[in-house]
Amino acid sequence: MPRINTILFICATPLCLLACSSWGKFWVPGEGAKITAYSIPAIGATGIITGTQISVIAPTLTTLSPQVATFTTTGQSVSVAGVPQTSGVTSNDYASPLFYTVTAADGSKKTYTVTLTAPRSYGGSSLRLWLRADSLALGDGADIANWNDESGTANHMGQATLGQRPIYRTNRVNGMPVASFTDAANSTMSGPDTNINDQSNGSLFIVIAVTADTSLRNILTLHGPQGRAFDLTNGPPTSFIQGRNGAGYNFTSALDFGLNNFIAIGSVQVAAISVNEIWNGDEKTSSGLTYATYDTNGSGSNANYVSNGNLEADIAEILYFDAALSQTEQDKVFCYLNTKYNLASTRRVCDS
Repeated sequence: MPRINTILFICATPLCLLACSSWGKFWVPGEGAKITAYSIPAIGATGIITGTQISVIAPTLTTLSPQVATFTTTGQSVSVAGVPQTSGVTSNDYASPLFYTVTAADGSKKTYTVTLTAPRSYGGSSLRLWLRADSLALGDGADIANWNDESGTANHMGQATLGQRPIYRTNRVNGMPVASFTDAANSTMSGPDTNINDQSNGSLFIVIAVTADTSLRNILTLHGPQGRAFDLTNGPPTSFIQGRNGAGYNFTSALDFGLNNFIAIGSVQVAAISVNEIWNGDEKTSSGLTYATYDTNGSGSNANYVSNGNLEADIAEILYFDAALSQTEQDKVFCYLNTKYNLASTRRVCDS
């Protein structure tokens, strides 16, 4: 009996790490309140689970509508705003984040935040370029001849010259691959600029790590000469700049994001009012404009370019919208990127 009494005392102590369910069975409190898998089959979307955050990306969805999720859980029950959830049955509106409460058999609870990101529906369906390194079916060290655009606009990028192609590298950021551009190889890619028509508004999101300091380095140019250019200062330091190609910069950052440091950089231009620089969802700086408009009417050779050949950087993903996204839309994009690439922010972007 003393042995049994001792075991019962330990299990009843609030500070104990193990709780008893029955003789010979133990569990850590809260371990029975997990969501272990989450998907929305109707739109072909699988959730990325990081801690209690579940990010679901819907690449082809152009209009948000209620969806039915399929999930697995270790819990006894699951609810959203008090409404019981049945996997494969219950429909929810994903316009705002959903908070799933999982209740374990021991009564402990855990809340998961589920955010659905549908880039093609944002900015009035203005997504014009979406490049994902993880969409490339290549082996480590392979050269990238073509990088297909997933925006639905067919602004695919390519490089015909073998020696100037970026290199596919695996497992560079949270297990994800990148397209590696080097100055030595003069690596660059180009493609059409279909339906990039807004001469002032625009929103860029790019997951990038600069790997070496070079000069006169360009990340992305839209609409060729006199178009919109996203560049880097001659490093060090490595700072973000934006302007009209060939006419000067309307935004120059004073922030150095260094080398070999992956960041989701956002640049949102609102008409002729401002350009906001955002890192992983945290606004860093805002500036007024000098050059408010960009040529989209056919001056010179119209094309999009990733790198001008001087860039030393690893790029995991690029999204460009031909509009100024709302704060909520920006947060949803950053929620997706931060969760996918394990990037940290001060703001809780997944709760917007």
